[in-house]
Amino acid sequence: MNQLKRTFHLQNSGRGIVKVVYFLSAIYFCWPAQAQQPNSANLAKVAIIDFEDRTGSANYTYLSGSLSTAINTSMQTKFDYASLDAETAQTVALELRKKSGKFESSEAAEFCRATGTDILVYGSYEIDPQTGQIAMKTKINFAIINRIVTLEPILNPVDATLFQATEIMASKIVEKIGEMARKTMSANASAATDSQKVALSKIDEVSWNKVDREINILGGFLINGTDELSRLNKGYLIGIEILRNSDFRKSYAGLAALLFDQSGGNITHTGSGIMGQFGLNFFTIDNRIKPFVEANIGYGNNKLSSQPTQLPGAIWLGFRVGIKILLTSRISLAADWRYLHITGDTTSSMSVVQGGLGFNF
Repeated sequence: MNQLKRTFHLQNSGRGIVKVVYFLSAIYFCWPAQAQQPNSANLAKVAIIDFEDRTGSANYTYLSGSLSTAINTSMQTKFDYASLDAETAQTVALELRKKSGKFESSEAAEFCRATGTDILVYGSYEIDPQTGQIAMKTKINFAIINRIVTLEPILNPVDATLFQATEIMASKIVEKIGEMARKTMSANASAATDSQKVALSKIDEVSWNKVDREINILGGFLINGTDELSRLNKGYLIGIEILRNSDFRKSYAGLAALLFDQSGGNITHTGSGIMGQFGLNFFTIDNRIKPFVEANIGYGNNKLSSQPTQLPGAIWLGFRVGIKILLTSRISLAADWRYLHITGDTTSSMSVVQGGLGFNF
């Protein structure tokens, strides 16, 4: 009889998961799609501003423009992209420097917002106090995925080989941009007309590649308990989670606060806890559907009505598999199956089919 009940619960859980997936798929395919932009309009806008001279000597002012020119020349041989007018770029950068007295991460982000730039290359050079060499430092702001990448500084003697050093720096920048294009733009980094070039394309406005952080509200129903608490065959689980996606959007980590209530066989089992979450996103479909798998570990409390003397405190372990669907740039839906194992004064396991509403930024 117990085996029949367990089989019945599993069949119900399977039907529940399938229904949820069908429901989300229907929403996705009925959701109005954005019109495709022409290829030329879809190219990423790139800006390269003159490097800041921090040497304190007029002998090296020429390097400021030489570096940006070398970078631009090298990029044009490797990529197709839309360039921000050089005069506009320098004017906006100068205004931001005057306003704050510096040009760092916050100014770079403001520059990209003001000019509609997707990729910004900027940096500075100075005399290294230990070696007396020129230290050239470069940063790349990938506004399309909200990331700033800092390259390793290049040290070079103050001699005629400085021109060669600018070429080395330019090649490293091109290499890093190519790497980021392959890993974050995926299909949007496509071959251009010239087979030797790669088209740097904008990421679709509705794309998981643009999502840096997620706040998800979760809710679901308990399918069945196991072990000695198999009688607990109904109940609910609710929670909220905050997630941070990795640079290349292939993994994420975060925290979740969960609360559950099980009942059955004239007993109840309740609990609440905090869990760390570590997940993998192997691929996306159309940039908007994202399957995921996740491992959980945390600590919480659980209480069984039939054991009034139960000690508080328990280790929570679990894993999840599911999908997330991006409806707009800021809103997503999720459906998944969660397995949760609680080890404490009372040990139990439970299966949960749950859905979620996400807010992304």
